[in-house]
Amino acid sequence: MGEQSRYQVRFDWGLPGAAAVGGDADVLVWVDAVEPVVPPMHALPSQCAVVATGLIGVGETAAWILALQEARRTSTSIAIVAAGGARADGLRFAAEDLLAAGALTDELGIRGIAALSPEAAVADAAYRALRGGVRSLLGEVVGAGALAGGLRVHRAHRDLLDPVA
Repeated sequence: MGEQSRYQVRFDWGLPGAAAVGGDADVLVWVDAVEPVVPPMHALPSQCAVVATGLIGVGETAAWILALQEARRTSTSIAIVAAGGARADGLRFAAEDLLAAGALTDELGIRGIAALSPEAAVADAAYRALRGGVRSLLGEVVGAGALAGGLRVHRAHRDLLDPVA
């Protein structure tokens, strides 16, 4: 069992976080708000579906997860992992990725998936508190560039092979 495993929606940072909260998840969502790169698939837990999204794609991603849950007819565990940024001494905790992760938890909540870990609840609260200014904030943060696009499925779940149209 991984960290936060008693919660349906978990949240952590970077590859160490993916290992901590994604080891027993059904879906791992790699969140990179700006200038997305392909998630490091070789380093992510192998048993879960892996999707990537940015702020623009959180609605589509939440819809895909709900469709998966409905297809499986059981609760789907979701590990949301903020990519963060690179620094010479390690990981930069990127405000933009925290806000995009919070936007995803908000979209999941709208669809009835709301059993958040405390860590996911913090991302959710940050997004809700700043919702009106998120796009302008993203223009000001360190590393800001073009906003990341929509849902990208990198490893489909065995119970739902195609993204929702």
